[in-house]
Amino acid sequence: MRILLSAILGVLALLVPAEALKAEAPPVISTASCAWPFEFTPIGLGNATYPDTLARYWFFPFDPAWQEVTIKGAYPKARYFSLVAYDGYVPTAVAGALADVEISPEQGSSNPFAGDAGKNGAYTVTITRDQKRTASNVVHINAEDGWVFYRIYLPNRGAGKFAGVPLPDITVTGRDGQAQTLPPCRSVNNMRDLLSVIETLLPPDLHLVGGRPAEGDRIWFAAPENPPMRLLPNPHVKYLAAQPQFTYQEGRIIVIRGRMPDYPDTFHGAAVSAPATGSDKVQLRYWSLCQGDLVLPVPSVQCATDAFTPVDERGFYTIVVSDDLVQPDWLPKVAAWLPWGDPMVVPKLMLNRNMLAAKDFGQAIQSTVAKDCTFPFDLPNIPDPDKIAKAGACAEKVMAEYYPQAVWCDVDTFTSGGWQACFRAAGLTVPP
Repeated sequence: MRILLSAILGVLALLVPAEALKAEAPPVISTASCAWPFEFTPIGLGNATYPDTLARYWFFPFDPAWQEVTIKGAYPKARYFSLVAYDGYVPTAVAGALADVEISPEQGSSNPFAGDAGKNGAYTVTITRDQKRTASNVVHINAEDGWVFYRIYLPNRGAGKFAGVPLPDITVTGRDGQAQTLPPCRSVNNMRDLLSVIETLLPPDLHLVGGRPAEGDRIWFAAPENPPMRLLPNPHVKYLAAQPQFTYQEGRIIVIRGRMPDYPDTFHGAAVSAPATGSDKVQLRYWSLCQGDLVLPVPSVQCATDAFTPVDERGFYTIVVSDDLVQPDWLPKVAAWLPWGDPMVVPKLMLNRNMLAAKDFGQAIQSTVAKDCTFPFDLPNIPDPDKIAKAGACAEKVMAEYYPQAVWCDVDTFTSGGWQACFRAAGLTVPP
């Protein structure tokens, strides 16, 4: 039984008799009785399927009795939002997806993500079984059941977690043609229902198998050929994954360095088409590098994100991963820190996200996937480090200075000689 759910179920066992839990257990997935009953978040019970630190994912099941779902909302004040449908309660594919820029506004309204002037833009999106409907803002679902996800990344400053707008309204239409508007949920992530959801996606008998620690101090990042569908990957993101050695090396740290792609400074109110200060153009909509646990239900520990990761005068970031409980005082101001997380929860997983890369940005993760610099990765199998290394070497050639080079390093080596000393100790070339 995976560690996080074991702890949660242990708490439940103290609160509720085992017979009652068994007798009152819900079906695998309950029909949603209110709008957006579940939320994946790096905080609390919803920390599952590797959520990004600065993102929130609200979702609900698409019931077999429904013919379609109508979603009405306002464009949030954020770096990015989307609506994505997945086929199957145990996901098999992305059924359809709309990124913010693709969502047409209602007549007389505007879409700020598409550069439209105006405020208070509104939209209507339909998710339907009717494959003949091909209008804009229509997403098709192909399976009897599935999931609908509403994602928001990095709300603007002061906009709150909902990015300045309410969660979208939901109206469901049954196969009999009867329509019903779901009321707003008074709360999300009811413990019993959420555990049912997580155990559907990542059941306790999905034992992780295989895997062995990588050798040497070099840590390779590479793109999964097909990210595990059980983790509900975002179709607007491409990923690099890395698996450091299975146990933390006492007295050592992980040092990661690469060039930060140009991104929009939406946090301070700029448009998604306007690059952050000092940039020539927007190369990526969003960038992050996260530390997490490769144990079910695959929780995040913490992420470094573009807008809050310091860079040097050349535009390069340095990220340090350590087992400290708080950011260490020896960390330079020009470096970001990520905690290793619980040392008893292993193995770990690091993930680099590149979202909506510009077509002319050839050093994005998207380009490495297009050139087959990939490795096989699907749960419950733990990736083979040799295959990650081979795909990583390929990706490094494609991404050049935007590739995240990573090494294990002694703390003393870093504090006395910086990232340069760490790279030299690992046999990496240090540019002048």
